[in-house]
Amino acid sequence: MIYVISDLHGYPHSRFLMLLKNAGFSEDDFLYILGDIADRNGDGGVETLSWLMYRPNAQLILGNHEAMLLGCSFVFEDFGNK
Repeated sequence: MIYVISDLHGYPHSRFLMLLKNAGFSEDDFLYILGDIADRNGDGGVETLSWLMYRPNAQLILGNHEAMLLGCSFVFEDFGNK
């Protein structure tokens, strides 16, 4: 089955996983997230973005929040200094 969700805006990752579980999402399914995971709530969506990196059956389509984040050079400054 194909699942689609959008506009998580920093939705707590544990609640996101519970939502997927309640929907019956499994390894045999595919999930599209239509942008805007990142926001100011909680950890800002970082845990969900990290989770997505290792999911072969999930794909993020960048939204304007991710585009703004990628456009902020200060986000990447600390990584070059480590």
